[in-house]
Amino acid sequence: MVSSSAGAVRRIGTDPQAVEAFYHAPPAPGPAVASDVVIPVILRVAGRELRLFSTITTCGTPVDITLAEVAIESYHPADAGTAAHFEGPGT
Repeated sequence: MVSSSAGAVRRIGTDPQAVEAFYHAPPAPGPAVASDVVIPVILRVAGRELRLFSTITTCGTPVDITLAEVAIESYHPADAGTAAHFEGPGT
């Protein structure tokens, strides 16, 4: 059973045992990470894996009350295939 797609949820329907199995299924093993610093975010979209990493930027100083709570999270491609996906036609 594929446990990471919306299609799997539609196939399960309302069968209580299938729903229970879906939410308690062990995660599919992922690829090894070759870095101790960057942990990739892996999205499966239309049959392909997109690997991203994120950075968080905080704004202001502790005394700057208007900016004290602002944080911007940005996602960046972690490999050439993911970069090509976002740089492809229509972007």
